[in-house]
Amino acid sequence: MNKPKIIVFDLETINLKADLSPILCFGWKIHGEGGARCIGIWDYPVKERPFDDRRLCREIAKIMSEADAVVAHFGRGFDWPFLKSRLLYNRAGFLPPLRVLDTWKIAKDNLLITSNRLKSVAKFLRLKQQKGDSGGWDTWLNVVNGNKRAIAKMARYCKQDVRCLDAVFTALRPFIKDMPSWSALNNRAVCPSCGSQSCQRRGREITRTRVRTRWNCRGCGSWFYFNKDQLPIKSTLANSPPRSKRR
Repeated sequence: MNKPKIIVFDLETINLKADLSPILCFGWKIHGEGGARCIGIWDYPVKERPFDDRRLCREIAKIMSEADAVVAHFGRGFDWPFLKSRLLYNRAGFLPPLRVLDTWKIAKDNLLITSNRLKSVAKFLRLKQQKGDSGGWDTWLNVVNGNKRAIAKMARYCKQDVRCLDAVFTALRPFIKDMPSWSALNNRAVCPSCGSQSCQRRGREITRTRVRTRWNCRGCGSWFYFNKDQLPIKSTLANSPPRSKRR
């Protein structure tokens, strides 16, 4: 079965404004596949211009151009506009109009916890993957000065952030209503959020103009709808009662 290519990513920078800082490194992974990877400004050195992130930006643009959607924590407020700004500054091209799934916004809209920072959300969800320890501002200063141990530490920290973010995204996925649809991609009646065929009919929604069947995915927990005329769903999804009624 085909699946959407969702890239989970994180940026590390010196400053929060793109006119005052290059991108130090870019960590990413494809949701549901493999491990996290990281590339940094140190991988594309430019003689006498240690903060030139042009080649790094071009490589990031190439990676992002293959995505169906991207995931970032506070991505709409920082990572995405910062990345677009650096690409424009470096004349490194433009990003496609991708759907940005912002886990900070998803948490803010659906949870009532003390903080919506990535570390706090991951801790609240009791995930195996937690946010790593950066070592504080000294790590950034040492990276800027070219310290190899600090660079290695920064790369590890960035990759762990991506792994943590991917776990948070997976946990919050049932709240997301604008996920790239598995059912549309495969032209099959499956859970649009995760592609699972293990789903149950759970009631209906009646609007002014139509009746929609309500389904619950037993894989990821998402709720979704199909119109009454979309009944090829019978051939792939379980039309069975809730577990509490089974014998």
